[in-house]
Parts: sequence; structure tokens; C-alpha cells
Amino acid sequence: MTPQFQFLNTALGDYETAIQGVWAPVLQAQGIQILLAVGAIAFAVYAIQLLTTHDLPTFILGFGYTIVSLSVLHAVFLYGQDLAIDLLNGFLSWGQQVSGLSPETLTPSGVMEQGLQLMRIFWNAAGEASWWIAPMSAIEDLVCSAVVVVAFATASIIYLLALVEVWALIIGASVLLAFAPLPWTWNIFPGWGLRVLASCVKTFFLLAVIALGMTEASGWTVSMTATSGSIPENISLMMQAVVESLLFVGFVYYIPRLMASLVTGGAGAAITAGETILAGIVAEGADQAATGAKAIGGAAAKAAADGGAKAFKKVQEMLMR
Repeated sequence: MTPQFQFLNTALGDYETAIQGVWAPVLQAQGIQILLAVGAIAFAVYAIQLLTTHDLPTFILGFGYTIVSLSVLHAVFLYGQDLAIDLLNGFLSWGQQVSGLSPETLTPSGVMEQGLQLMRIFWNAAGEASWWIAPMSAIEDLVCSAVVVVAFATASIIYLLALVEVWALIIGASVLLAFAPLPWTWNIFPGWGLRVLASCVKTFFLLAVIALGMTEASGWTVSMTATSGSIPENISLMMQAVVESLLFVGFVYYIPRLMASLVTGGAGAAITAGETILAGIVAEGADQAATGAKAIGGAAAKAAADGGAKAFKKVQEMLMR
């Protein structure tokens, strides 16, 4: 039977198609251009530093570092997305093997359909209770069915968002690698890789937890179908479905996030990544300003450079709090 909420799977497919078919080629082409532009800026910075400081060893080290970083990041732009997609597909395949469920069932629409099956049983029981003969039992059935549907709908949406998130990280966030060839922005590269790995781990454990919940829900469906006539009188059956549905959505939300946070830089690092990068740029700018001005000479220039460096350092401390 085709799930009534097939639009969830359709929406997921549309998002994935847009990210892979529209985002990927544009961001890859633009990212390589940005990468070359940032590399040229890095070469210019080292050349100016050489002219002002006459520090040839530092220039050679910086020049070599930029060449290596540009080569590595260019290779990542060409092959990194394919490797990340293979990693994601591996985790998805692993999760499906652990679950023991078919790929057609273990989808956002499949999760929602399981909640609908439980809701239908409650509605049938409410019909048996009758709004005129036993209105309180009918109301209890209505509330319980609503809770179950909301719980499974929340779980299906969490699953859908997690899949879209990992594709957006693999394809969309890779453009940020174009800004990573500079020494003070290099952490963008390992940060991106760790975040993609954390999202893949999160997706795997989502599959595992959802599979457990789907198996339990199938058991509830069989049990309640056989005893649907006694549900209005036996509130424990309704409470079982409600409580376990809430536990299910709680596990779907909590356990994958917990496992993803075990990956270094996974949980929480993305929140402060921009501030950390900005602070690093500020610090490097302060050091370059002080070094350049002192090499040129002049008490006024040195004082101004030192004052600017202190101001930049103060901003860095504020950003890193």
C-alpha cells in the first residue's frame, strides 16, 4: 500500500535532487575560482611581508604552505564530495542492515504511516465507544490518537531534516573550503570533514533508533488490532501506546545527537566556528600590522602599529569569550 504521506518522501527527493543537481556544479565551479583568488591574495601577503621584513625563510615557508594547501583543497573540491557521498551511503547501508527493515519502510513517509496505522485503531475504538454512549472514552481515544500521530510525525520530520542536513553539508558547505588555504583559516577544512562525519553518524543512529521504534509499533498494531473492542474500557492499552510513542520520539531526538557529539567538533563546534575563524583572522592581522610597521621603522609607526595590535587583540579576546 502506498503511504498516505508519500509527499514526505517526495519532498526529500526534491531537496536531494536540487542539492546534487543545482548546488553541486555551481558551488564547485565558483569554489575553485574563490580558492584561486584567495591563494593569490596569500601570495601577495607573503610578498609584501618579504619586502617589508626581508625575512626570506618565512617567505619560503609561507609560499610552500600556500602551494601545498591549494593543491590539497583543489583535490578536495574535485573528489571530496564523491568521497563524502560514499561515506554517507555506507552509513545508510549499514543502518538498513542493522534495522532489518526494507528501504521502502525505513523512510520519512514510512514512519508517518506507522503512526497513522495506530491512529486508525484508536479511531475504530472510539467508534466502538460511541460519542453518545461513552463520550469520555471517545475523548480519551481522540487525545491518545492525536498524541501518537504527533509523535510519529515529529520523528519522521526529524529524520527528513537529518538527511537534508547531511546533503547540505556535503555539497553546500564545501564551498567554505575555498577560504581555507590561509594559515589562520585552515581549520575550516578539518572542521568540515568532522562535521560531515558527525552528520553521517547521526543519520546511522537515526536509522537504528527508528527501526527499533517501527518494530515496537508493529507489535502494538497487531496487539491492539486484536483487542480494539476493549480499548475504550482498558485505558492501559492507550497509555502504553502514548507513553511508548513519546519515548520513541525522545530517543529519535536524543540518541543520534548524543552519538554525533562524540565525533570531535561535531556538536557545538559549528556554533562558534565563525567566531573562531574571525578571531584568528583578527589575530593574524594584528601580528602582520605590528611586524610590518616595525620593519619600516619610525617611532610613530611603531606606536600606531602596537596600538592597533593591542586593539585587535582586545577584539580577539572579546570574540573568544
